[in-house]
Amino acid sequence: MKLKYKRDNYKIKKLLIEIKRFKKFAKFIYYKKSDYGWENYYKYWDNIFFNFEYVLKYCNINKVTKNTLRNMIYIIARNHEMEYLIKILIKYKDWFELLCEYSINIYEFEAKWQFAKYLSKVDISKECKKLILCFLNSKEEYVCRMAMISLPKIFPDKVEYYADLFWHRNIYNNSLIEYQKIVVLNALEKINSSKLDYYLKNISDNDGVYLNDLAKSLNRFF
Repeated sequence: MKLKYKRDNYKIKKLLIEIKRFKKFAKFIYYKKSDYGWENYYKYWDNIFFNFEYVLKYCNINKVTKNTLRNMIYIIARNHEMEYLIKILIKYKDWFELLCEYSINIYEFEAKWQFAKYLSKVDISKECKKLILCFLNSKEEYVCRMAMISLPKIFPDKVEYYADLFWHRNIYNNSLIEYQKIVVLNALEKINSSKLDYYLKNISDNDGVYLNDLAKSLNRFF
């Protein structure tokens, strides 16, 4: 038992060393703030990928520390363009549930939207599924948008309630409001909601090109 514990610690330590190495890169990279996707310039992602999955595959989930969880969520967030770490994570349901729940109270919205997006792609427990409601109520627009995309598959009976909420709130700028309304239409269409017609009729030319294009497309089939 002690040998297994030491091995787990060694594997986790290897991952934390790689994450620390990335943090040093992030601290000193000069174009970080001006270049979206700066994380992709890091040369040692393969080391992180390998050690990340090694921990998921071999380490005792009940022995992992809060510091390790924070670091794992941090690096998932930094991998938001590739989404490779989250795709590894969905193969390990227990780890996905643990990290998803832990992410709720951590300010890493680039991780949160990935969890919101992939919640519908994992065979998770009922309790974990309820976390989609936390993401739906997030103040971060992209987090709640991804949650709305996942909602029809997780809780189809809640789509119409959140459709009304997303459609009528006015807390974002015009382009983001348009995106919010787009996911509403798509969600209602996925559950074959009778209320879709109401929303389609309440779209004007001022609501944005993309929203109007989607409405025209849905009107053909509704």
